[in-house]
Amino acid sequence: MPSNPLRVIFLKLSTMPPALMLLIIIGLAVAVTMMVTGKVSKEEQRLTAGKPQASSAFVVMSDEAIPARTEISRTMIVQRRAAETEIWQDAITSKSNAIGRVTDKLIPAHTQIRESDLR
Repeated sequence: MPSNPLRVIFLKLSTMPPALMLLIIIGLAVAVTMMVTGKVSKEEQRLTAGKPQASSAFVVMSDEAIPARTEISRTMIVQRRAAETEIWQDAITSKSNAIGRVTDKLIPAHTQIRESDLR
């Protein structure tokens, strides 16, 4: 009488020592994790390969908080490079365009200085 293949597998599993069964389960879990991680990494590389790198430009930022109605001096501002996607549309891009101008409102520390912030 031919025996059912599933029955044979379950009989073999039931006679297997628990330590060996645990090692097999851990090994399978590690293998599946590595395969999934590899697939995700490849997909991420494929997506970032087609994306152009963001270009950067200079922007003028406050080095300290600048109160309203204050004339901007060279020590209050710094010029830093930032990604073009992070630069405000009306941001000042040159220190010479900001020095000597008067603020219209409070400019918090480490923020971009914009035309709308100045008089």
